[in-house]
Amino acid sequence: GLKNVMNLWYQVSKVELPGMLVKEIMVPNPVTVFKKTSISEAARIMRKNDFGQLPVRDAKDNLLAMIYDHDVISILCQEEE
Repeated sequence: GLKNVMNLWYQVSKVELPGMLVKEIMVPNPVTVFKKTSISEAARIMRKNDFGQLPVRDAKDNLLAMIYDHDVISILCQEEE
């Protein structure tokens, strides 16, 4: 995943990172789901938008977690057993 790629890049790169702020590259209005959103609906949103992850928030709009494509696949595999 991206975490491993970035880890490798930092280990082997001699390139100095630009002094940019996160706000300069962040997605301004990300698509999110609520913690009570069904896995099926989250999967549909991810597939429709070609997302590998979605932020999960609560009713007060606080960020709670991230749900990743492999989380959805894990649930599907459990149901098949």
